[in-house]
Amino acid sequence: MQTSIIKSLKKIGVIVAAAIGISSYQPAQAATLFTTGRVLNVSVNDLTTQGANTNSFTLVGMASLGNCTALWGYVVFLMKDDSHGQQMYAAALAAAASGSAVSVAVDDTYRDSRGYCYATAVGFTGN
Repeated sequence: MQTSIIKSLKKIGVIVAAAIGISSYQPAQAATLFTTGRVLNVSVNDLTTQGANTNSFTLVGMASLGNCTALWGYVVFLMKDDSHGQQMYAAALAAAASGSAVSVAVDDTYRDSRGYCYATAVGFTGN
């Protein structure tokens, strides 16, 4: 009888441990990050050879930002191939041409397969 009680207690212990593990699990939280800087490079790539959503820009001195991957020492901010991405491209290009700073927002969990972050907003006010 003691053996069956011990087996039952062990089963209860496993169930309780599993329940504690499940209740303490929290999925990764999206982290919206903001930065400001001068545009170093704006890149527009051919859709047929480079693939979709590969237009990008980098900021002077921006070597790291959250979980965003850097290329050659600079965080790469991708822009989607949609009207919103085109507007962000225009803001980044205008800032680069004028030497003005841009404000950039990214969600560092919203990345492509290489780890480059997609810009979710680009702000430009000019000089």
